[in-house]
Amino acid sequence: MNSQENLWSGDFGNTYTSRQKLDLLSTRVFFRKALKEAKLTNPGILEFGAGKGHNLRALRRIYEGATVSGVEINPDAFKELEIVAHHATLGSVLDPNPVGRWDLVFTKGLLIHIHPDYLQAAYQTIFDCSKRYILICEYFNQTPVAIEYHGEKDALWKRDFAGDMLDKFPLKVLDYGFTWKRDKYPQDDITWALLSK
Repeated sequence: MNSQENLWSGDFGNTYTSRQKLDLLSTRVFFRKALKEAKLTNPGILEFGAGKGHNLRALRRIYEGATVSGVEINPDAFKELEIVAHHATLGSVLDPNPVGRWDLVFTKGLLIHIHPDYLQAAYQTIFDCSKRYILICEYFNQTPVAIEYHGEKDALWKRDFAGDMLDKFPLKVLDYGFTWKRDKYPQDDITWALLSK
C-alpha cells in the first residue's frame, strides 16, 4: 500500500466515514442529471471508492434492475457497503486485478485523493473495467494543484481528471456539468463528465 492507501484504510478514513451522511434524494437528482445521456437498461454498475454505498443506494433506486458493485479500501466503510452492494470488494482502484467489466464505472470524490504518481494506473483500471460508460465526478482545476485536507498535505489534489482520460484513451464526451453546494438538491462542489467508449 502507498501512503494515501494507508491513510484512507486507517483511522483517518474511519473519521471520514463517520462524517458521511446520506442525502438520498439529492444524490438521486444528481445521478439522474449526470447519466441522462447514458442508455442503461438493467446495468452493471461499479463504483471505485464506494464508501458506505450511498451512491450505489441512489443508483439502485434509479435503475431497479441494476447490479451494483463497489470497491472500498476502508474496512469500516466496507462493512456497510456489503449491505448495499450486490458485490463488494475490500481493496483499491490501484489493485493489480480488476474486478470484472461493467456497463458503467464511476468515481465520485476518489481520484482527488490519489497521488499523481499513481493516477495513470487508476485511469487504466477504470477504463479496463468499463464496457461502455465512465462517469468522473471530482474537484476540478485547469492545472494540477495540491490542497491541504483536514491537516494532511498529501491527501487531496485537484485537476482535470476527465480531460486526462480523454487524452489517454479513445473516449468521447456525452455530457458534463457542475454541481453546487448551494443547489436546491446539494452535492459537493464538483465537476462531472460522462464519457463513452
